[in-house]
Amino acid sequence: MMKFISLLLNSLIFLGFYVKVLNAQTKTEYANWLYKQGDYFRAISVYRELQFFSKDVDSINFYQFQIGKAYYRSGKHYNSIAEFVSLLERPISDEMKSTCLNMIALNYLNLSLPNQALYYATKAFEIDSIKASFTIGLIYANLYDWEKARGYFNKANASSSYGQISKVASENLATLNMLTNIKQKSPFVALFLSAIIPGAGQFYSGHYVDALQAFVFVGSFAYMSYIAYKYDNSKGKGYCNFWLSISITSLFYIANLIGAERTATYYNLKQKQSLVRKINEKSLMVFE
Repeated sequence: MMKFISLLLNSLIFLGFYVKVLNAQTKTEYANWLYKQGDYFRAISVYRELQFFSKDVDSINFYQFQIGKAYYRSGKHYNSIAEFVSLLERPISDEMKSTCLNMIALNYLNLSLPNQALYYATKAFEIDSIKASFTIGLIYANLYDWEKARGYFNKANASSSYGQISKVASENLATLNMLTNIKQKSPFVALFLSAIIPGAGQFYSGHYVDALQAFVFVGSFAYMSYIAYKYDNSKGKGYCNFWLSISITSLFYIANLIGAERTATYYNLKQKQSLVRKINEKSLMVFE
């Protein structure tokens, strides 16, 4: 009888443990499903619950890592950084440490803080140079330092054993090779054209509304200056109206020259940003 009771108790304990493990596994699958569906904040809530009740160190670290990624995907970059920094203080593998550092770097890059991003990517480089090379290449691409970006992407692409990282690095190199096909506008040419015909430089840079405004304003005030000159000349009492009018015209003419140079510079910047956007679309989720 005692043996039966003992066996029954052991069976109940085992059953309870099995149900607990099964429940944790089911919840983890549910949290992962929410994450894949893009329901990041609900996923975070489930991961938090699992982390709180878990006694296994590796599981706790995994849940916190997933929380950091979910914050990253939801655009809550400071929250994501806090999770990864906290995780770095725990006993984790070098692989996870490297990924955490790279994720912190990517968060800072999304926050337009490239210097902070470079600091953490450099620390990751000390652990895993291939992964970190990819991140550093991405940072330099966002800084429009094409040569350094190429160098680091080449390093990340050198090892075929890194799968997705090597693949995307290769694609980024191909994208950077498109630089020769990017049409650039010369700020000097734009300035020169607008010096001859107001608005011509803006038209050259593809800013047609600005071109029309510059032409109309400068042309109108130039015509007013001519009328003022004829009026003052007919009165023979000095050229006060003419000098006032020509001063205003000069201001609009100078503004037209500055605008021409800036529209060409802005056009070139937009071309660079378009190239970087293509790289970022493929790269910012590479550590998923």
